[in-house]
Amino acid sequence: MASPSPPAPQSDRMALLKAFDESRTGVRGLVESGASSVPDIFVHPDPYASVPLAPPGVSIPVVDLSLPAPIAAAAAAAEAARRWGFFHLINHHGALGVPEDHPSRALAAVRAFNELPAADRAAHYGRAMAGGVSYSSNVDLFRSPAASWRDTIQIGFGPQRADPARIPAICRDEILEWEAHATAVGRAVLGLLSEGLGLEPAALEETSCLEGKVMVCHYYPSCPEPERTMGLVAHTDPGVLTVLAQDAIGGLQVKHTDEEGKSQWVDVKPVPGALVINVGDLLQIMSNDKYTSVEHRVDAAAGDDHEITEVIDSYTSAGAVWSSDSYTSVSVSLSGLLISPEDLSNGGGCISITMASDRAALVKAFDESRTGVRGLVESGVSSVPDLFVHPDPYASAPLAPPGVSIPVVDLSLPTPIAAAAAAEAARSWGFFHLVNHHRALAVPDNYPARALAAVRAFHELPAADRAAHYGRDAATGVSYYSNMDLYRSPAASWRDSIRVELESGPVRMPHACLADVPEWDAHASAVGRAVLGLLSEGLGLAPPALEEMSCLEGKVMICHYYPACPEPERTLGIVAHTDPGVLTVLAQDGVGGLQVNHTDGEGKSQWVDVKPVPGALVRTSCRMKP
Repeated sequence: MASPSPPAPQSDRMALLKAFDESRTGVRGLVESGASSVPDIFVHPDPYASVPLAPPGVSIPVVDLSLPAPIAAAAAAAEAARRWGFFHLINHHGALGVPEDHPSRALAAVRAFNELPAADRAAHYGRAMAGGVSYSSNVDLFRSPAASWRDTIQIGFGPQRADPARIPAICRDEILEWEAHATAVGRAVLGLLSEGLGLEPAALEETSCLEGKVMVCHYYPSCPEPERTMGLVAHTDPGVLTVLAQDAIGGLQVKHTDEEGKSQWVDVKPVPGALVINVGDLLQIMSNDKYTSVEHRVDAAAGDDHEITEVIDSYTSAGAVWSSDSYTSVSVSLSGLLISPEDLSNGGGCISITMASDRAALVKAFDESRTGVRGLVESGVSSVPDLFVHPDPYASAPLAPPGVSIPVVDLSLPTPIAAAAAAEAARSWGFFHLVNHHRALAVPDNYPARALAAVRAFHELPAADRAAHYGRDAATGVSYYSNMDLYRSPAASWRDSIRVELESGPVRMPHACLADVPEWDAHASAVGRAVLGLLSEGLGLAPPALEEMSCLEGKVMICHYYPACPEPERTLGIVAHTDPGVLTVLAQDGVGGLQVNHTDGEGKSQWVDVKPVPGALVRTSCRMKP
């Protein structure tokens, strides 16, 4: 084995990452080049030392779909989900009409793509989900401490489906076929797990648990030094349910803790004809901890021709669940910040970007200006460019009459009363204003106003100063851009954003908001902790229950800025959406613009304006007016 080398300086590491990514051939390209050792960027310090391996013979449970569902299959699935969070699923071919040659056909097709000549693969390589499809190595390449030994095709299948033409032709048909079969499997498993909770079989599916779908096709080339790196680091899945197909080589390991509290890594040996099912974080929350989302990892493959291929279908909830994610349109998980739109005003002139005839060229030209929507306003644009136009953006549901508002939760009230109010607001609305957090949680009176002002100050810097920070890779933990989904959404929205990965270690903030934004994160975390405590009590749990499920560990702050719009009736600040994480804490300035889609007890839906309440923080199925 090659002797370990000292870690490269950060600047050298960034250059190595950039050079690897720009090769456009992934880890497979390293193997093809004859690499005899693991490059430094892939080295994990002592990757397999944290917990011992289970002895041979220990395995995850098996659930047999040929058993009578009410008696055996549902009980077995529920027990496996409770104790392990993972299980093999067998006899799905006969029970669900899945062809015998699937998923093996899909696995073989994905392998065939990854074993194409380098130049053919490179033509598909890129990190943007163009058309809902991407092929790259390590989605977190520029922000993880060490890269992992794998390449990946990712395809979005819901709520917005990928353009099939974007899927590589060599595996297109097999992937589309397998997605339909995997959805049938997911529906059947959710039915069993619903019954295991004492619910009707359709209960989990009816909470939109099958609407958000992504297929991730991992390929793990043979590794010259598998003891120095990993195929996939230990993690839990953030969604509801994962349906996984692996080839005959294996490599998946599950962290299991027994009744005595002893943890060990268990090899998930491939079972011919079986799929692997695992519980995601959201399903653990939705089940009030009855089902368990557990850590799992993939080791690096050793030896010639020992490539591992996995096709993973993950299901996330597109609807509201108990602590869906947000207390407004800002962050994934916990802390977030929103700059609301300026007073609407018209300017004069036009911008040259509107001369382009091709939409792709329009998008590229706008992005390469590096000045965002604010740059359009600064140029004197007098109309909304075509790429921002949404067809009839406000037509989906009527506006609520004046006076209708989201609930208010007062932290100065006794905890049982505040918890009951928060639980009812989360159940009926999914949103509420939070007041008196300054006194109850010792949040300074000048926050979040200082953070809002600091983010506004950055966005109002001269264009050249902003452009120096512009980019879509959060390599330093911070990115500034316009529209994260710019290259794949049907229409862009009228906003610019700063995104801060708060769990990625020290981050490089723009100087204009260097002090105020990180300080707000500390205060927002305190607010998030308090709200999770109230919502835990509302579920009949102990106050720290949700926090102990790591609900405060993954934090992203997104600072949205909505410049003045010359034609606000033709575009949106943010399209209607739900937030994918656990909780959002949102601060908005005095202008407003946030709207919440509320359905009353009679099933009537309407958009409710969330008027700013002085000193209050806000929560999402929301949109923003420009």
